[in-house]
Amino acid sequence: MLSKLRSFIIGTRDGAKVAADEFATVEAAYAEAALEVEGLAGKKLALDMKPEAKQPGETREEHASRLWELQTERKALAGKIEGASAALKELSTKRTKLRNDREQAQRTATLAEGSQDGAEAIAAVKAAKVLVTDIEAKRTAATQHSEALATERSAIALQAHSGDDAARRRLDELHGEIGTQNSERASLDSALAEAQQRLKDAEAVLAGQDRAYRQSEAARISALLLEQSAIADTALAAAAAALHRRRDLATELRKTGIISSSMTNQLGSPMTMNRALAAAGLGDFARFDRGGHATPLADHDVKIVGRPTGSAQAAA
Repeated sequence: MLSKLRSFIIGTRDGAKVAADEFATVEAAYAEAALEVEGLAGKKLALDMKPEAKQPGETREEHASRLWELQTERKALAGKIEGASAALKELSTKRTKLRNDREQAQRTATLAEGSQDGAEAIAAVKAAKVLVTDIEAKRTAATQHSEALATERSAIALQAHSGDDAARRRLDELHGEIGTQNSERASLDSALAEAQQRLKDAEAVLAGQDRAYRQSEAARISALLLEQSAIADTALAAAAAALHRRRDLATELRKTGIISSSMTNQLGSPMTMNRALAAAGLGDFARFDRGGHATPLADHDVKIVGRPTGSAQAAA
């Protein structure tokens, strides 16, 4: 468990740092893009404020040329603003995702805060258990001592209150000892409660680290499982395509009249398919009647159509 926690904690800390660095990079790019959009917006405002009406002393040709240049500049600026805004939007989406990733990585790493490799959490639990055991032993001894003092007090109480000076002196001593002992027991009760709380807290930290490790393992294994599922889906789709093509070829073969229909019909029979599925090992994952046999399609089909000759292979 310790070695697993050690690897997990180191990994979470590294992951938290990588996530923080990635977020910082995108955050800087986002700030730069935001400034660019803001600057372009300022330029657009300045362009929008330029007069379009003909100015005093301006010829008709000069006015038309100025409007054309203004329109061209506005169009170019609008394109820049659109591109910069799209980039800013994309960075904003990425920024939000990376912020969430960073916070999640930090929360996971926080489980190991104050620990270098997970050993501290286990050591803290062990130390807390030792402390609880030690205080419980002291409290038991204190209780036994208190009971012994109370027994002695009961034994001499009558003599002490009947004029026995020695018993009186001892009773007075017992009053002091019992008071001190009662205070000691109360302090031990408080110490025990605190020690038990420390043990509970230490166990909670260890349990949290262990759960975080198992969650990390579950995420890792789930990713591998989904990868294999995708591979299986691709293989099944390819198998289905091959079977459709095989069925079409069986139909073409039957039309040649060279092989009897009773034989070619076997090529597409459900039992033939089931036995091929069983031969491929799919019987572990689905139920189908295979008649107690498992036969690959290639082995089955060659018995019906024979092995291809050189000319047949070339024609294919």
